[in-house]
Amino acid sequence: MFDGEPMLSGPEYIAMMRSANPGFAVSGTPADWTAAATRTALTHSHYISAAGTKDRMRHFLSLGYGSERGVIDRTDRNSLNLRVNLERTMNKGSLIGVRGTFGHTNTNMTQGTAPIGAMSTVKAMTMGMPLHAADTYGSSLDDTSEKWLAAYDDAASEYFVSQSLYFKALLVKGLSLNVDGGIDYRSKERMRWVGSDVWRGAVEQGRAAKSNNRLLNYNVSAHFKYENTFGGKHALTALLGATYNGNTRVNNLLEGYKFFNESLRAQGIQLAENVQPSDVLRSSSQQTGLFASVCYAFDGRYTIHAGVRGDYTFDYDPGFGDMTYYPWVSASWNLMAEPFMSRQNVVSQLKLRGGWGRSGRQTLDAYDYGGSYITGIAPEFEFENGITNYYDIRWNNVNDEWNVGIDFGMFGDRLTVSAGYYDSESTDRLRYYYHKRTGAYESVYSNSAVVSNRGVEVGIDGVIVSDRDWKFLLGASFSYNRNRIENTGAADNGDVLGNSVGRWFDRDVTVNVNRRGESVGSFYGYPSQGIVESRHMLYTPPFYGQRLQEGDIKFIDTDGDGNVTEADRTVIGHPLPVYRYGFTAHVSWRKLSLSVGMDGAADFDILNLNLLNTATYRTGNFSNLQRSAYAEAYPAGGQPRLNATGGDVVSSRFVEDGSYLRLSSIRINYRFDIGRKWLRSIDLSLTAKNVCVFTGYSGYSPLVNSYGCDLSRYGLDNASYPLARTFLLSVRATF
Repeated sequence: MFDGEPMLSGPEYIAMMRSANPGFAVSGTPADWTAAATRTALTHSHYISAAGTKDRMRHFLSLGYGSERGVIDRTDRNSLNLRVNLERTMNKGSLIGVRGTFGHTNTNMTQGTAPIGAMSTVKAMTMGMPLHAADTYGSSLDDTSEKWLAAYDDAASEYFVSQSLYFKALLVKGLSLNVDGGIDYRSKERMRWVGSDVWRGAVEQGRAAKSNNRLLNYNVSAHFKYENTFGGKHALTALLGATYNGNTRVNNLLEGYKFFNESLRAQGIQLAENVQPSDVLRSSSQQTGLFASVCYAFDGRYTIHAGVRGDYTFDYDPGFGDMTYYPWVSASWNLMAEPFMSRQNVVSQLKLRGGWGRSGRQTLDAYDYGGSYITGIAPEFEFENGITNYYDIRWNNVNDEWNVGIDFGMFGDRLTVSAGYYDSESTDRLRYYYHKRTGAYESVYSNSAVVSNRGVEVGIDGVIVSDRDWKFLLGASFSYNRNRIENTGAADNGDVLGNSVGRWFDRDVTVNVNRRGESVGSFYGYPSQGIVESRHMLYTPPFYGQRLQEGDIKFIDTDGDGNVTEADRTVIGHPLPVYRYGFTAHVSWRKLSLSVGMDGAADFDILNLNLLNTATYRTGNFSNLQRSAYAEAYPAGGQPRLNATGGDVVSSRFVEDGSYLRLSSIRINYRFDIGRKWLRSIDLSLTAKNVCVFTGYSGYSPLVNSYGCDLSRYGLDNASYPLARTFLLSVRATF
């Protein structure tokens, strides 16, 4: 398991600071901020349920409580939920039921990912000055993980209620009606605070934010289902139905900064000298859908299945509603039902399948476009007298795919294989309207980006041993996917840059690009090849006109104009894995069992933005350094010199291979058969998750994505939260 690049210790940091910043006094006792901020995370959950049937009534009740502690201090989650299911059979083939879930969740988080150039708790664990300083420096030197844990709050409290009602009635033989509907209501309060213990909070004299978010989702669905067989060889199943979905969201946001008293933290937001006007965001939308499908099978050998779904979404004005259709068709041939296969006893399963279909869904949130569309240039909000206009967004990612596959088994299905090939093309259909407060609608933007995915998926399962006492099962999976942008959605198929990841040396930094012919979210920067040595001097192009010296970053002049500039930035890596694989093994002897799972990915890159601070030795950089960056600075070794030109820009020197193999889980279980009337059995199990990772990546873990689902900032490690190794002891009793 790779543990990452060692950082400078306290004495080494003092020596580095004195050599890089002569006259700057740094003192203190050594500190290990990673050890100070992390802990053994304990998680426990309790669950009790009761189920039964009396007359024609079935019931299920459950109560659950869980508490999770994160590996970083002051990160935890507590939840309580109650579930109630009731169902009554009215007559043959007809029933009515209700399901309900009620719950409450409290969550505490700490500042993890932050824009480059800014500090956070996770960043401070390695980048913070590794000293217990006696004095406050009044600068970023004060940003240690200890102080971030003391200065930062992010607490949320959420209540939720989810209710659904369903009904099924047998109308005539073979024809039934199914109706269901429900609501999901959530109310969440979130309070954030950053105080003067850290540099950011000190500059602003404290900053607080309070938000109240209320969300109501509702849906109704009804469909007729007909199924029957004819002549013993013909089987027909048909569906015809409709759905109605909608939501309403209200979010109240209040922010304030410059506090004369910070003791109440975010609770005292009204004490701020500068309180921003309350920002209220309201949105609502509805969608109606119709669907129909038919499936015909002949003699258990040939099956054809086809259908279509149509969605109609409307927001502020039904006149701008859009209807989108999603047809599909598939067919399969079960060769084992053919007479010629009955004369052999080796192949036990053999099926060929194929199909084509269109999938997708229109967005139900009029403001939800920033993290949803594949590529293209995002529209900008417009204002009138400082007030945002209403926006009506039609976003629909349509995916057309055809696929073929084969499923076969041998030796009584002791060995089974499933393999398939797919070829899909995803198209963004983003149409964008704004609603002026005068009542007029106007189309201001449209986009049609295209991305293709082609690949192979294979799954293999084998029963090695299976008898009365012993079982030994093995499984493996493999997938290959090639992602490619066919059309960027921009004018003349030009590049589409991602969102900024922060400001660095007074300039916005963008590190992702969507470029035709490349994969989505490719890394964008300056290609480099080590550092400049004396033998390179005659052939190394200048950087923005500046002649490079020994120990500077050696960049590549991609456009051949003899000078490295912004125009030489290009694709320097790809964040999407080309290969994914997994392995499973299960061994059991009587009541004792052992299960092991592994997974991995290969042929992809990670852009390690943490290295912008920690891998370049320079004046004015007060964060901690990797030991090699200081000890091997040119000419002592192969690292850039002090204040190396080009050390402060995103280049390929920060792109690392993300390939990994992970032992994801080990589970040991033993069942005690009690056999009493009030207690049937007890299962005792011990599970270890994320046991170890074999990788060459220098960060905490190669399973990173600092910006969540934002496709414009993808595959980046910018103080990603460490992935914890967990051990779970579970006791399950069956009554």
